[in-house]
Amino acid sequence: MAAQELLSLGHDVMDIRGTEQKGTTDKDLWKIVQKEKRLLITTDKGFVQNRYEKHHGLLIIRLKQPTFLHQVRTSDHFREVLLPNKRHSATSQTE
Repeated sequence: MAAQELLSLGHDVMDIRGTEQKGTTDKDLWKIVQKEKRLLITTDKGFVQNRYEKHHGLLIIRLKQPTFLHQVRTSDHFREVLLPNKRHSATSQTE
């Protein structure tokens, strides 16, 4: 679970899986993420359409077989290389 790992690293994470927000449309989820100024981490390639809009962060993880370890390594690389010395809020929609 990438969301749990990010929480253990001290990040503010909102994971919609297993909540009443699960099943929220992409459009509504995008609105929530932007209102709360969160980085969206997802495996849903449908969010690629939002990449040119003004946003607070969008990381679409595309893997042949998403595994927890690879997702964590990918997010660590993103955080360390692209956004050094910043603490980020994140919304996880990865499974």
